[in-house]
Amino acid sequence: MNRLTEPKLFLLDQNNAGGYFLPNLPERATITAKDINEAIKIAEMYGIDFDDGCEGCCGDRWYLSEYEPEIHGVVPDLIDELLKAVK
Repeated sequence: MNRLTEPKLFLLDQNNAGGYFLPNLPERATITAKDINEAIKIAEMYGIDFDDGCEGCCGDRWYLSEYEPEIHGVVPDLIDELLKAVK
């Protein structure tokens, strides 16, 4: 497979904007996508709101970056975490 078309892992981190984490959404998860734009679309499909946050205080609710296992360690998959939350 061409390295440019291989899917990548992206790390989705929830910040405790406003002093709390959103219930039924993981604090940290991975998303498999071809690029960051697709990762954003997938996250939004599952209820992640990138406009949520606490301006002037805590910052954005969600951060998305390319996942690096040697830096971030083992992180569960977003969809797996969401499925656990509704069981």
